[in-house]
Amino acid sequence: MLMHSPFGVGCASTWSALEDLVRARKLRAIGISNFGPSDVEKLCAHGACTIPPAVNQIDYSVMHHDEETISYCRAHNITVEAYSPLGGTHGTHSVFSNPSVMAIAARHNVSAAQVALRWIVQRGDVLTVLSESSAHQQNDADLWSFALDDDEIAVLGNLSSAAR
Repeated sequence: MLMHSPFGVGCASTWSALEDLVRARKLRAIGISNFGPSDVEKLCAHGACTIPPAVNQIDYSVMHHDEETISYCRAHNITVEAYSPLGGTHGTHSVFSNPSVMAIAARHNVSAAQVALRWIVQRGDVLTVLSESSAHQQNDADLWSFALDDDEIAVLGNLSSAAR
């Protein structure tokens, strides 16, 4: 179960209630969503977290990602989970029209979506996707027939700053 958005009051008491549910074996794992490093620090300040967050679900795609939050989570053994891993559009930028994404997709004979999703999982993170289309679901799941090289990983990683 995830506690969403650290805005407002009650995060510490909500987290404590989630920990009680884990101890009562009603939940196996608890996590957070949209928490930056300072938000996690505030939540877990002074030993308030006896069970650390298992996951931080964040807006994360090649077109938009927060490396500071990703690095913080990795350093604190918090799994990073991407929501909106295809990014939709951030401004006028989209993985489906970005020349770099399209060129990498063409080199591997895969879709732009597959490139964007593979980039996340190849970096060691997890993702969640949503589609009503079974064709899109099958395409999104086919990430293991190719691998991105280091240069492609770097190009895709730099798209977030280019999109702003």
